Amino acid sequence: MKISIFSYLALAFAFVTAGNLFSQDAGSFQWSFRAGGEGNDKIRGACAAANGGVFVTGEITGETDFGPHMLKSAGSLDFVLAKIDQAGEVIWAVRTGGAEIDRGYAVSPDEDGGCFVTGHFQSETIRFGDVKLTNSGDYDGFIARFNESGKCLWAQRFGGENYDFGHGISTGSDGNVVVSGTIANLGDIGGKVIGREKSRSAVVAKFSPDGEMIWSAAATGPGISGHNVTVGSDGLIYLAAFGRGKIDWSDTVSTTSKIQDIGLAKYNANGEFQWVKQAGGESNGASTGVSVDEKTGNICLSGMFKGTARFGDSEFTSHGGNDFFVAVYSSDGDVLNAHHGGGLETDYALGSAALPNGGGFVITGEITKAANFNGKKFTTTGERDAYILELSPDGSVVKSFILAGGKDHDLSYAIAATSDGGVVISGAFRNETQFGATSLTAKKGNDIFVSKYQSSAAK
Repeated sequence: MKISIFSYLALAFAFVTAGNLFSQDAGSFQWSFRAGGEGNDKIRGACAAANGGVFVTGEITGETDFGPHMLKSAGSLDFVLAKIDQAGEVIWAVRTGGAEIDRGYAVSPDEDGGCFVTGHFQSETIRFGDVKLTNSGDYDGFIARFNESGKCLWAQRFGGENYDFGHGISTGSDGNVVVSGTIANLGDIGGKVIGREKSRSAVVAKFSPDGEMIWSAAATGPGISGHNVTVGSDGLIYLAAFGRGKIDWSDTVSTTSKIQDIGLAKYNANGEFQWVKQAGGESNGASTGVSVDEKTGNICLSGMFKGTARFGDSEFTSHGGNDFFVAVYSSDGDVLNAHHGGGLETDYALGSAALPNGGGFVITGEITKAANFNGKKFTTTGERDAYILELSPDGSVVKSFILAGGKDHDLSYAIAATSDGGVVISGAFRNETQFGATSLTAKKGNDIFVSKYQSSAAK
């Protein structure tokens, strides 16, 4: 049975119990804080850290307060990385960057209390600790490792002369880390040449904890992008990707779509391509978040689409602008359950995380003004509101849905499920916003929010 339930919300938070929906209240938010300055600051990636804490990464502009830590960007946007403990205290925050735009997109924990991080940089050079990275042209991607105290252990660039980026990163049970991203035309990663002229490559590469590349794989086509990546407890790897035209996923497997199509690709632990599943139809979509349940091996894929998208036996048509979708697949690539929702404007599902101990999945994103789902209408407090959606491991049950926001824009990009049953979301907001009993006020432009919520699995 497929259950897709959304509640009408006229205030910042309201909850309705229906069927298997798990009722929540505003008290489920444990803490929230803001960070930022007078420019546009944003968090784009988050992951669990030890003892219920989190790492977050993104970008800052100008002078920025991050908890007790003051940071100042060197140029337009600087990369930022911070470690936050279980109670919401910022342990450390670091930045790097040059004269142009440099940002972090994703972060994943290592085995020693530190983390791996990826993103891209436009500046001619940036410095991670003692390591200086030099840009090959336009944007280059990077991957770096930081220890538990915020010291960079190593860093390296990848890409070529065009627009390249690292967008996903995930640590395996063997301690190795898998990074995903995109290289335009010809480029390199770990010393290996990737791609071909007048094309793009969605890249997946595995690195040792010391920064040695173990292998790399690429899917190549005129309009492909590699987004987030996740590694299961069995070492299998799943890539959220999207593209148009003819895409060569391997030497023997190709797909073709007239417009941008949603994709989920599987690789084994050695980087060998296994399969790809696409939404089909006229989806004009993007798959942005992916996570895997440690007990069942099911995969949760999230994103957005405009037009018609197909997930197994389910066919969805967007309500107007982009609708958000969430689909849960088996490890064999069968669609178990899928959901979508949206309104006349833009609605996203951006981040996805698996709850510990096979507790299911949590997804975050944002909706604009008003949206419909399963015949119901719900509205935001301001222009856009952030949300957390919680699903069972097979996606059949919507355990809870919570909407949070203020009078302006609340953009939720990143989500992490912590070891103590918490769910942390982060992104950016303008003017004022509200998470549970906590009100946050931005200084100017976009400020960062980080907010921790207690999942239904912890109740």
